[in-house]
Amino acid sequence: MKSQRLNWHIYGPLAVVVLVLLGAVLGVLTVERNLDLGEAREQDRMAVQRLMLSTVAQRNGAMQGVVSGLLANPAIEAAFRARDRAALLDLTAGLLAELNTGLGITQIYFHDPDRTVFLRVHQPDLFGDRIDRETLLQAERTQSLAQGLEIGVTKGLPAHRMVKPWTVRGELLGYIEIGDEIGGLAGVIKETLGLNAFVVVLKDQVVRASWEAEMRAAGRAPVWNRYPNLVLIEGTLLTLPRELDARFASMEGPRSNEVVEAEVDGQKH
Repeated sequence: MKSQRLNWHIYGPLAVVVLVLLGAVLGVLTVERNLDLGEAREQDRMAVQRLMLSTVAQRNGAMQGVVSGLLANPAIEAAFRARDRAALLDLTAGLLAELNTGLGITQIYFHDPDRTVFLRVHQPDLFGDRIDRETLLQAERTQSLAQGLEIGVTKGLPAHRMVKPWTVRGELLGYIEIGDEIGGLAGVIKETLGLNAFVVVLKDQVVRASWEAEMRAAGRAPVWNRYPNLVLIEGTLLTLPRELDARFASMEGPRSNEVVEAEVDGQKH
């Protein structure tokens, strides 16, 4: 019987059509039998890429409808113009709860024209910070709809974001953004593709205190100091192979694909 190979793929900043995963590092582990190593690695890379593109594409229509509804609501416009954060929250908190249940949308933002957050409906106590995420920057540059996959600074989870300029009779009021956090991404990869996966992100992409609080809320112990430059978000193996643990510890940022010899369940791969 041929020896089994464990492929370790790292996806750094990934830009394919509408898909932009900024500052993220996605590792995919897969045990292959009777396949050429290079061919198998490319097959796995393309399979994960197709899965993530499909995840985004399936959400586009529904998310565009939500954004259009927010833009067309006169009460929401009036509250924003009046700088009445409490009224704006009252108008949208219930809507977000419904959207979360029905569509999985977890975030609604109202941004000022300079990209400063006026209101996070999902975190109303956190506002006044300026956002430099690529989707918002793209919407600002093009003054048109922008979307993509990005990392959330509080949970470190990939989120499908959609941002649209809020223009009324030629006046730019600001930007409306909605987000759909893709939690359990490693599990989706495992269930759909049969690959074991780990998701890690660069530390400078998340806020430590918020990330640690979210990990505890999810029932996971946050270990910020485990690696110098990365934090582990999730994975499909209970125990991280020693070789991968060492690889994470040595990584400084996104890297190209590579192969790592590792031991899983007492077997060399």
